[in-house]
Amino acid sequence: MSIDLIIFDLDGTIVDSCEDITVAINFCLRKYGMLEFTQEEVKKMIGEGVRKFVEKVIHIRNLSHDLLNDIFDCFVSYYSNHVAVFT
Repeated sequence: MSIDLIIFDLDGTIVDSCEDITVAINFCLRKYGMLEFTQEEVKKMIGEGVRKFVEKVIHIRNLSHDLLNDIFDCFVSYYSNHVAVFT
């Protein structure tokens, strides 16, 4: 029997990147003088993609929706350069 396809769930199953995600979003929030999140708070918001995650951050912190793209870009940039510091 040959194997044609293998599917696995990496993030949150094989590795836990929550600490790196928390550090990245808090870096961006500090730039705007905003209150940071704990890892437990972040863990409850992740799992639906980066855009949805940042939308939740904006909503929970009651930030202006105008900041969405800036915080999204900040997060993607920071996280891309620090993707596996704690993971």
